Amino acid sequence: MKKVNWYPELLYSVDMCESNGELYVLELGSYSCTGEYGCDLSLMIEAGARAGWGDYTIVNE
Repeated sequence: MKKVNWYPELLYSVDMCESNGELYVLELGSYSCTGEYGCDLSLMIEAGARAGWGDYTIVNE
């Protein structure tokens, strides 16, 4: 990772909805573009922090 200027994000989001008792996937998106509506924000922050720390560790070892 030290030599590459770009790489895919480690985290992605899945936007889902429920209609007539069925769940549907609306959209897949990157973590950095994720909307924060209708979610447990603390879980998103925890996952992002873990992934960020992992990237930092890899690059700086």
